[in-house]
Amino acid sequence: MAETITIPTRFQGVTGLGQGGYAAGLLAERIDGPATADFFNPIPLDRPLDLVRSNDRLELHDGPSLILRVRPFTGEIGTPEPVSIDDAEAARQRSPVHDHDVIPDCFSCGTIPDSMQVHAGPLPDRQDFATPWTPPEWAGNTNGIVADRYVWAAIDCPSGWRATTLSAKLLNAVTGQMRTKVTAPILTGQTYALVSWSDPWKGRRVKAGTALFDQNGTCLATSQAVWISI
Repeated sequence: MAETITIPTRFQGVTGLGQGGYAAGLLAERIDGPATADFFNPIPLDRPLDLVRSNDRLELHDGPSLILRVRPFTGEIGTPEPVSIDDAEAARQRSPVHDHDVIPDCFSCGTIPDSMQVHAGPLPDRQDFATPWTPPEWAGNTNGIVADRYVWAAIDCPSGWRATTLSAKLLNAVTGQMRTKVTAPILTGQTYALVSWSDPWKGRRVKAGTALFDQNGTCLATSQAVWISI
């Protein structure tokens, strides 16, 4: 019998659709090492989706429609300069989420109580965005190590806010591709700094990314995404 995955409503991004980072991370947990996720169609919620393995790739299908493909990634991902937790918290207070609550139900960057409240805001002396993130206890295993699905979810949205806010698109964009590398265990109850960056837009596409730093400024995870305006 084919394996299926059901993504509950709790893990939505845009209201009524699955959050891309969470869904991609869910598949990436089945791949050993860094991975690239390519998004083809919106992610349905609350119904079984077919999980198909093809060689070293995993695909998520909704009937005949390909939703998502995840494959191993062996390249490098650029990393911005780290910031302190205090500076990340100050940036969070300036987050455009507070004035433009465009996706309140998002599991990562929404404002509802069940959201992880990943609210990236601008740093005063550079073009990057930042926010602190303290993974909750339920996101980890018995050793307190956070599952990849939650790491991918947390580092997905900050790059979108950085790329679209400064271009006046304000999240009027979707993730076309996301590649992520987690290089060390990320622990529940520890506070990390997420720092997001963006290249200039080229037509309808922009390359942006997010890195996760511990309190010593060591990068533990990094991600690069392609956002597509809609």
